[in-house]
Amino acid sequence: MELMVKGADALTVSETTFGREFNEALVHQVVVAYAAGARQG
Repeated sequence: MELMVKGADALTVSETTFGREFNEALVHQVVVAYAAGARQG
């Protein structure tokens, strides 16, 4: 699978990792965990 990158050439990535359906709940969980870690200093 190739992803188009703004201002650069295409990037080849794994179909196994990036060829999946968008999971909004999982993205929310990751963002919340990242923000919580940032607050810890």
